Amino acid sequence: MMNARARHLSMLAPRGFTLVEMMVTLVLLSLVVATIYASFGSQLKNESREEQVADMQMNARAAMDRLAWIFRHAGFGCRESFKTYNATLTDDNGTSFSRVFTIVDRTPDTAANSSDEVTVVLGFKKVGEVDGLHENTKTIKLKNVGTPTITTAAMKDFKSYLAFHPYPDNAFFRVTGISAPSYTLDKTVDTLLDETDVYMVAPIRIHVDANRTLLLENYAYTTASDWEVADGIEKLQFQYTTDDNGTTWSDDPADPGAIKAVRVWLLARAEHPDRNYTNTKTYTMAGVTFGPYNDGYHRLLMTTTVWLRNMNE
Repeated sequence: MMNARARHLSMLAPRGFTLVEMMVTLVLLSLVVATIYASFGSQLKNESREEQVADMQMNARAAMDRLAWIFRHAGFGCRESFKTYNATLTDDNGTSFSRVFTIVDRTPDTAANSSDEVTVVLGFKKVGEVDGLHENTKTIKLKNVGTPTITTAAMKDFKSYLAFHPYPDNAFFRVTGISAPSYTLDKTVDTLLDETDVYMVAPIRIHVDANRTLLLENYAYTTASDWEVADGIEKLQFQYTTDDNGTTWSDDPADPGAIKAVRVWLLARAEHPDRNYTNTKTYTMAGVTFGPYNDGYHRLLMTTTVWLRNMNE
């Protein structure tokens, strides 16, 4: 028989887990792991959703900021020149304008899957500076000349039209001859001070392509990647007013030279659908209601009004 000391020592010896204890432990561990995994998965989904919404908001803001800039500068370097250049101009898309205005070729479209587009003319990019004082001359010297390249290309290319800022007449000039750094213009400049900014004048076609990318398609560049502004722009709508106080708005005013302001509506869409989100909202743009889409995509509607600084007189 086992004495008392032996029994005491056997009670103190470590014992293994029983099968029931191991099964209970495994079940508890599985529950803990499942809870952690579900929480982690939910967190990843939330982060992914928040990232998509943040990207959508960023793209929408970038697109609207760029559009506002374009319209604010519409007609820069052009207003007085429109009274002079009354000939037919043709852009790179083959579109002819019998008279160039600040805003041309308006294409309103209220179809469910379409967007408006418009072409805006402006001195859109600084390409150099005047080198020295120039007075009553058609030949100017430039410095710090950049891209796009100033050329004597055909009129349709819009790569030979320049605007100078500041210049009192707000006029653009066509380059007729180049012997860099000297450039011959088609008409005389009165006074150009040293380091006066030189801008290239070009029409810019604003539209959204089939991939929901906002494009500022300008005819000084030929590479489509240079036109891309923002992704995820599902719809774009414009309205215009010819009133000084903006009382009446129209999709396509009869006199584009009288446009004083532009209203812009922009509808952005997230890149991927959210299975836990049902979009039952409607979006009113230029008096037309779109939606509800019921497709799980997050969307953001932005709108702004831009008054043209350089409207025709």
